[in-house]
Amino acid sequence: MEKTDKIKMLIISLLKEVSTSIFSKLLPEYLPVKMSVIRTNDLNIANVKFTPIKPNKMKKPSAYVVKSDDEKTFMMESPTVVAPFGLSDFVTGDQHNYSIPLRFDFKPTDEASESDSDEIKSQRIFRNFIAGLDEMAVNYMYDNSMEIIKRKFPNREAGLAVISALYSPLIKNVPGKDGTIYSDRVNIKLGANEDGSGPNPSYLFFKDTAKPLEISTWQELSELIPKGARVKVILQPRIVLMPGKFFLKLHLVQMKVPNIQRTARITGYAFSDPPAEEEETTTAPVVEKDETHAEDSDAEVVEEDA
Repeated sequence: MEKTDKIKMLIISLLKEVSTSIFSKLLPEYLPVKMSVIRTNDLNIANVKFTPIKPNKMKKPSAYVVKSDDEKTFMMESPTVVAPFGLSDFVTGDQHNYSIPLRFDFKPTDEASESDSDEIKSQRIFRNFIAGLDEMAVNYMYDNSMEIIKRKFPNREAGLAVISALYSPLIKNVPGKDGTIYSDRVNIKLGANEDGSGPNPSYLFFKDTAKPLEISTWQELSELIPKGARVKVILQPRIVLMPGKFFLKLHLVQMKVPNIQRTARITGYAFSDPPAEEEETTTAPVVEKDETHAEDSDAEVVEEDA
């Protein structure tokens, strides 16, 4: 290599280092940050906090859910939970709003017990952590009420009551008309791709391998998550600030779905003994169409709640 080429390479290398250093100081929030994933049993609400409200680079107010020790954002892994309705599509006018409600296997009235399965214990940890985020959010709204809703409360107890009525919690539980108590749920809302035909490509879906599935349409995703499927998710808790509004959202990062296979469903008479009103026949049963079923117990289909 000639001397001039070596000098050119040295100059380019120095320019890269200088530019990276400058941009890391001027635009720190736009640089990629490697977020940690907190495993379910390591979740502890005492180890997280909300940052103060500050204007971001777009001059809009923003805040973040971060770890207390290093003040970095994080993701969290869920235990296996139920997707009772699979992929839900709530239509308002011409607008489709897709989401995946997730349900726990225990009810709020069920007391924790040492005899609970490891899965139930993990679900309780996950559920209580999310409920803790809801409680933090209500107190955060009260402490920052002038910035968020332009209102100051002279009495904390009364103020928290008002804010609790305004806040939409992550943990949902709507009793039945007859007063029946159902299991708690969390709702994972999904964004769409550019033309709205499928989920945002940033979401990653896996089965039993480390290779992401290729999902381009909502129909493909719906077939991937049948009603009652048991799934795991990686979520990032986020704060959403809008004029007069404040809420938390659980942003989907990854989802692990059950291994689904297709088998034919027979509609003709398939028993070895012939029907009483007919002579014995060797006619083969009729195959009508495909039917989805789970390959393993993790994809067990359950009845949906009322």
